[in-house]
Amino acid sequence: MMDSPAPGPNRIPPWVSGMGVAAWVSDANGTIVYMNERAEKLLDKESGAAIGQPCHLMVAGEGGDGQAWCEHNCRVKQAARQGEEIEPYTIRIHDDDGDDRWLQLLVIPYKTDDGKQQLAHCAFRVDRSHIIQSYLDRVAARTPVNADRNFTIESSHLSRREREVLQLLAEDENLYEIAEKLGVSYYTVRNHVQHVLGKMGVHSTLEAVALYLLSQSQEAEQ
Repeated sequence: MMDSPAPGPNRIPPWVSGMGVAAWVSDANGTIVYMNERAEKLLDKESGAAIGQPCHLMVAGEGGDGQAWCEHNCRVKQAARQGEEIEPYTIRIHDDDGDDRWLQLLVIPYKTDDGKQQLAHCAFRVDRSHIIQSYLDRVAARTPVNADRNFTIESSHLSRREREVLQLLAEDENLYEIAEKLGVSYYTVRNHVQHVLGKMGVHSTLEAVALYLLSQSQEAEQ
């Protein structure tokens, strides 16, 4: 699918359209006017459906506290409007499978040919440390098995393939990527994930991954 540049004086400059990272552009009203293919994949949105829509609704990012970061009058728009420096920030987004992704964003304001401000958003996946930091406390409170400090992956009786799936989830692979790596269907992977959740006694893949990482860290300390 070809990227969709904005027409006329709002034409996207080459330094934006030539970026080798996920990138999208919003105008002064927060409306998306451009999105490249990497951003389509990262956000799980087609550019044709995203362009012309509010950035905060298309991205729907949250902060580490679970509160909405992306809003109509977000802090990024406020800073740009006031001419303040926009520092890099990290948000969490949800995909259609209910899994989360952590993104670090760099936002670069620039002027169009007719002097209007636009914001180029450059997004990068970040490592799973954010999953650990944000979810281990929740897992400890919500997951009975985590109260047992002797919990291990072995005690959950996962099969070899289920452990493979869990390891790939911990590496931040999505279900489609796992299916491709293991040479099985998406539905087979989804079934494995359901079995993993049941055996580990958790309610989401995030909790499963957090418990898995916690178990690994406990083993490393022994």
